[in-house]
Amino acid sequence: MNMRKKIVLIGIFILLGVFNILIYLNYHLYFRAKEMVDYGKKIQILQKANKIYPWNSNVYYELGKAYYTSCIQSLNKEMDANYLIDESTKSFNRSVRLNPASPFGHFNYGQSLLYQNLLTPFSDDRFLKEFKNSAKLAGDNREMLFEVAKLLMIRWNVLTAEDRDFTLEILKKTLERNPVDKFPPLMNIWEMNIRDFAVMDKFMPPVAQAYRMFGNFLGEKSFSIRQRHRMLSYADHLQFERAKRNFASGEQEYFSAEYGEARKFFTYCLWDLQKVRFFHRLSGLYPFDESEYYHLYKLVNYWLARSLIEAGGGLKKVREYLLKYLELEEDEVSLNEFESYIIEHKISYLPIQLFLYDKQGRHQDIIEIGNLILKGQVKTPDLNKADMVKMFSIMGNAYQRMNYPANAIESFRKSIKFIPSYVPSLLQLRENYLSLHEDERAEEIEAEIERTMPPKTLNYSHLIISKDREFSHRLYLAGKELYIDFYFEGLKKEDIPLITIEFNREVVWDNYLEDEMITLSVEPKIGENILYVKAASHPFLLKKFAYRSSP
Repeated sequence: MNMRKKIVLIGIFILLGVFNILIYLNYHLYFRAKEMVDYGKKIQILQKANKIYPWNSNVYYELGKAYYTSCIQSLNKEMDANYLIDESTKSFNRSVRLNPASPFGHFNYGQSLLYQNLLTPFSDDRFLKEFKNSAKLAGDNREMLFEVAKLLMIRWNVLTAEDRDFTLEILKKTLERNPVDKFPPLMNIWEMNIRDFAVMDKFMPPVAQAYRMFGNFLGEKSFSIRQRHRMLSYADHLQFERAKRNFASGEQEYFSAEYGEARKFFTYCLWDLQKVRFFHRLSGLYPFDESEYYHLYKLVNYWLARSLIEAGGGLKKVREYLLKYLELEEDEVSLNEFESYIIEHKISYLPIQLFLYDKQGRHQDIIEIGNLILKGQVKTPDLNKADMVKMFSIMGNAYQRMNYPANAIESFRKSIKFIPSYVPSLLQLRENYLSLHEDERAEEIEAEIERTMPPKTLNYSHLIISKDREFSHRLYLAGKELYIDFYFEGLKKEDIPLITIEFNREVVWDNYLEDEMITLSVEPKIGENILYVKAASHPFLLKKFAYRSSP
């Protein structure tokens, strides 16, 4: 190798060495500046890094962020803010030119351009292009897509039809996972910038909780009650559909002997059913077969109990579900199958046995057990008050049907000894005294029933029910149609409250309260009923209830 070639080769190595040193110094300054919180010094160091080596996209990206943050902090100084946002857009522009595949670079460039538009308004929609580039490059990064979607929604009025469709597609993809967590901010952006229900319908996630959230949001913001009811009706529809899917999955796991998984799905099914509020009765929209609902509610209690039993669960874990199933079951074949199951699995629990016999019409069998209990020959140490009430009530019913009124009276008396307000036993007790022509005793029981029934008027001394708070009141009723008058005070035209009233967890009224008195008709169960009054938007004053049996 001649001298000339050696000199050239040495020169190349020197240049490469210098080049690598410049790159090293550039990255050294970049990492040093990246962690700084003093944005003035941060900008100085990053500018120095660019002078040393002006082809590092990361440095321009970090410089763009520093200028942008400094701009936000300098909004009270118009000249400084305009200069800083201009420098931010220039830096991000350089960054994406050096690294056009960076979704974060395009996103921040778009955000900087958008802010530049807001500070010095002019016709420039380059930010839309950058946001779209960011979304296209984001892949499965749903956080990035979510941020892009929110910014595009904010500028909804200036988007073309194509850009709006693009935004909706991003929203759908964003909400595929964890839709409930991401939905609340979208509702607020929709209210401030769009307010078109047709747009919301296009990206609403098909999840009951999201529709319920939006329905509640509409109530809080005093939107159309029709739209609120539409959302809440569809939420009920979705909840019921999910309950059916969970029940089917539970059955599949049960018959595959995966009892733990079966119990999980049956529990989910029961939770879903308990969230349904029957808003379709108010809206007429998205109705479902209520008989199917109650049938499923009955079955899931039975199969939840079975999955617990098969997994080794004890009686305490299942008796509530078994009793609820028996309360709802009327089919003779199903009851016989139930009896075979509990015998096979040695489920020995006196209230369940008596309740089953009562459903099967086996009154003589109940009487035989009842005689032993009344004579003290059968001990019941593990039964709670509710169990004892139910047990003696069933025994009294059997004695009554077999025409043993004296024994029936003794049983019903024992029943109300545990819970004096147990209306079913009081009603039966009165009937037995009348059959024995003991009118005075019957009148005493009638008076007791009157004392148990709610008073005709309940004053609450101007009870304030705050937003999202719920007032509940237990009523022990005889099962006849009831009319309830609600009296309110202090209503303001500018803050009309939205009130939801439920009876036994089924909605009976949901509307904006414009009058100080409303009347509702309800169909109570015999015994305990629960009334719920909730403030869905503004607080209100509840003055009193008035109950009556005729319109």
